[in-house]
Amino acid sequence: MAVVKTSATTTLKKGKAQQQQQQQKEIVFDKSSGRVYFNFINSIHSPATLRNYEFVLNKFMQYHKVQNIDQLLSLGGDTTSNSTNFTGIEDKVIDWLVYLRSTITYGSRYMYMSALLSFYEVNDTALRKKRIARFLGVQSTRKHNDRAYTTEEIKKMLDHATDIRTKVIVLLLASSGIRLGAVAELKMKHLQKIQDYNIYKITVYHNTREEYFTYCTPECASAIDNYLNYRQSKCSEKITDESPLIREHFDINRLGEAVRIKKRPELMKTRGIAAILSALIVKAGIAEVNHSYRELERTGKKNRGSERKAARRSHAFRKFFNSNLVRAQVGYGKKERLLGHSLKLDDSYLRLSEEEILQEYLKAVDLLTINPEHRLQKKVAILEKKQDDIEMLKAAYLQKDKKVEELERQMKEFIEIASMKLNLRDNHIKRLQESRPKPTKEEVGKKLHELYKHIDNGEEKEKIIRKKLSI
Repeated sequence: MAVVKTSATTTLKKGKAQQQQQQQKEIVFDKSSGRVYFNFINSIHSPATLRNYEFVLNKFMQYHKVQNIDQLLSLGGDTTSNSTNFTGIEDKVIDWLVYLRSTITYGSRYMYMSALLSFYEVNDTALRKKRIARFLGVQSTRKHNDRAYTTEEIKKMLDHATDIRTKVIVLLLASSGIRLGAVAELKMKHLQKIQDYNIYKITVYHNTREEYFTYCTPECASAIDNYLNYRQSKCSEKITDESPLIREHFDINRLGEAVRIKKRPELMKTRGIAAILSALIVKAGIAEVNHSYRELERTGKKNRGSERKAARRSHAFRKFFNSNLVRAQVGYGKKERLLGHSLKLDDSYLRLSEEEILQEYLKAVDLLTINPEHRLQKKVAILEKKQDDIEMLKAAYLQKDKKVEELERQMKEFIEIASMKLNLRDNHIKRLQESRPKPTKEEVGKKLHELYKHIDNGEEKEKIIRKKLSI
């Protein structure tokens, strides 16, 4: 009996411990209590930043076994009532950052520090950043320099993609250069089809200060069209301007799921897109599996910084886009516009038309096209257009020949008619001359005497008249 009792007691203790651990892991901020949380969430404008900073606060509270966010202001015995010295809180932050040296990279530790400093600053607790930053540790040595994906690697991703949505994500990132976080925000109203080139103009960060536009290749546009047609045909989804471009996945075999997705299609979260890419690059053999910290600890590779990949998961697409724009000799200002980068002073003074930027983008379309079949289709289309142009030139040449022949015929007729008229005129003159009687020498001499009567010298006058009459 004693053994059973002890076993039951032990089991009860274990259950309580597991329950406490579960509660410790799932700290939920009470958003309706106190000024502390109110100040924190309303001082951050970006939803993504707020999510990251809340995650950091959660981890910080777990480490120090704090359940209420208000208690963070008195952590280490410090209070904000009559003191400006918060060394105790700084020491707690430093302890945590030192602990994190063996688990996360320097960049992540710096972001964690920034989140905590922001939280304490908006709650009138000015921590000394310089003091805390000295305990961040040494920056991890990179194993690789960042590089872009190659065309072959992206093709491998497409070959291993199991659904059309994943292919759209890959092609969109590769051919437009937009950031991963921007993909999740895209709606149909942000896309405009340019029929002449079979591409989409994409407005990124719509109605924000960072708004810009870019384009995607015909290959990507075809994938988007197929994806939208799939959604409309398989689940009768009504595509509107407010419909998400990349939506949450659905099971068409579940009736309730199909009804829900018709009414409320939801935007896919950035984390979901990132998870798809992570699994895809591993499946395609481009990167190795990211092991958990416990696995790294077991194998003796505790420093995650050494596990950094040569090609960063999503940013390598952006590098691919930028590199190919450079290879296509796209102008620097237009390239930066397509990437959504600031041009500093030129942001205020440089005004490029959409047509100018589009023509520059079209120079890089061939380099941004992944599947060789699409390149061949493009070349075939170009050749067909050239063939059509040749046929048009031939037709124009034949038409020109006909016009020349017609002109020659008309000219020949004109010459014949003119010749006939000249002959008729000459014959008429000849007949007139033959019918007119010739004057005698006496008549001619009389007229000559009248003509030269002003000459006083008789001999001279006679000489001229004889000469005229050839006497």
